[in-house]
This record gives sequence, structure tokens and C-alpha cells, in this order.
Amino acid sequence: MHFSESFSVRAPPEAVFAYAADFRNLPDWDPTIISVDKSTPGEIAVGTEFRVKLKFFGFDTEMSYRVEEWEPGRRAVLRGTTPVATAIDTVTVARKGSGTGVTWDAEIRFVFPLNVLDPLFTAGFRSTVTAAVGGLQRALRNLPGSADSPRD
Repeated sequence: MHFSESFSVRAPPEAVFAYAADFRNLPDWDPTIISVDKSTPGEIAVGTEFRVKLKFFGFDTEMSYRVEEWEPGRRAVLRGTTPVATAIDTVTVARKGSGTGVTWDAEIRFVFPLNVLDPLFTAGFRSTVTAAVGGLQRALRNLPGSADSPRD
């Protein structure tokens, strides 16, 4: 299953990337996320790992995410795994006029035999991804430096 959502905000690309690509911020904007722990020391870079606790169709589960690509201010790719699924999340940001264009891509793959249920899962995931990206958009509008921010 592949999902892609794009939008624009009036915040600088560096700030947008720093917030959106840092998975520790997921609980602030994704309603399915219970908690996130960064499990490797140091700055976020290729190889950084996160433990993400989330609600999956009403059940609590945990995914181990690992940063596979990290281009600060531009693009991040993180791969999440559980025994039954793999998720590849890609966040891309680029200057767009006086703000930033943001694209969030999510690729979700279930292992056999769950993969035969992909058509049933797709509708549920589509609404979940749309709600999460809407939350991200609202959070980014409130970043310091955003023309939309009530704090400016």
C-alpha cells in the first residue's frame, strides 16, 4: 500500500524538516502514536533508531524505525519493522515561494498471509494517514518562524 500527501506551509524549510523528520515529534501530531523513544545516542543521522509505540486497528504495538537516508533540510527516509509489517516513511521538504512544500510518503507492506488483506486495510490506512498528515500540517503552521504562527 502506498500513500502520499503533499501540502505547503509558510515556515522555513530547515525548521519544517527539523520538526517533521524527527520522529520524537510524532505523538504531537499523529493520533495513532502513543510514544516514541530515540534508542541511539547522538544527532539524528543514517542509522539512528526509534522505538515507536502505536495503536494498530485498536491494538497497541511497537515498531522499530531506522533512519535509512538523511539529507538535512531536504529529505529523510525511515524504515519501520514489526514481525508482521514493514513501513517506509519518506518526508521531503523544498522551498516553495516564501514557504515550504512538504510531501509525506508512506509505503506499508504486510507479510504473508496478512498481505492478502491489503485491499481491506487500505481504506483504514488511508484515513489514518490523512488524519496524521493533517495533524502535521497544523503543527508546522505553529512553528516559530511560520507566517501562520500565532506566536509571531
